[in-house]
Amino acid sequence: AAGRRAVTRGIGPSQQCGELPLVQLKAVFEKVVRPILPGRIIRNMTVIGCFFILREVELSLMLFSSVSFNMKDRLMTIWLPATKTDPRALTCQLSWGCTCLGTDGDWLCPFHAGWDQHEQVKEHFGKDGVVPADVPFFPGRDGKALTKKQVVESVNCTAHAAGLDLRGADGSLIFTGHVFRIAGPRHLARHRVP
Repeated sequence: AAGRRAVTRGIGPSQQCGELPLVQLKAVFEKVVRPILPGRIIRNMTVIGCFFILREVELSLMLFSSVSFNMKDRLMTIWLPATKTDPRALTCQLSWGCTCLGTDGDWLCPFHAGWDQHEQVKEHFGKDGVVPADVPFFPGRDGKALTKKQVVESVNCTAHAAGLDLRGADGSLIFTGHVFRIAGPRHLARHRVP
């Protein structure tokens, strides 16, 4: 029932958030340049947000130390909050393995997007190969956690670069902080992922 709700959320007139068409965004991420984040980081954030079905606040506050990799099995694991009232994110682990099939869609692999992000953070914010415990997994250029607003701005910058409308008929933003929770389940359902 919860899975069905996640996939069907937002069908019909958009109320909370529109769907970001993931498969159409590959070239867009290369064009996106923001003062907050480069396109490569926005791509990684979008792929991980969609596959793990995260809220913008979960992405912005996710710590580098809460993400681990099993290179042998090509598995990425994230400690996440089980509820909105679990700010320390110590109660729920979710994992995704490599989804690469040797096709044009391999850029949407959560394992490789996660590993690329891991290496980016390590390169820019690590000292002698060690990243401080308080560094976010998706830091801004200053190394600090992004705000919810900055995550949404990054998504809207991507949507704009893709030529998508950013505002609905009523003037409200089409892509909000729930964008990953809409686009992710729909993308997975289209690919018959239970």
